[in-house]
Amino acid sequence: MARLVPYARNARTHSVEQVAQIAASIREFGFTNPVLADEAGTIIAGHGRVLAAQKLGLDTFRHGRTRLVRRAEAALHSRR
Repeated sequence: MARLVPYARNARTHSVEQVAQIAASIREFGFTNPVLADEAGTIIAGHGRVLAAQKLGLDTFRHGRTRLVRRAEAALHSRR
């Protein structure tokens, strides 16, 4: 997890309450939706899941890497 870097232009923020809800979901169900990062380790999708994993003290979790995501696609995905 230490190698993952938040996308600097991520338009989405997560409140403390949202992170707590995500953490509760991960605790109950596990990582059902992995974090997505590019080859450099920049998070494309899953910023809230990373924050929740940190809150839970998790060192490792499910994630995927992709070479196919362009900056524009990453920006669009982070605005959802």
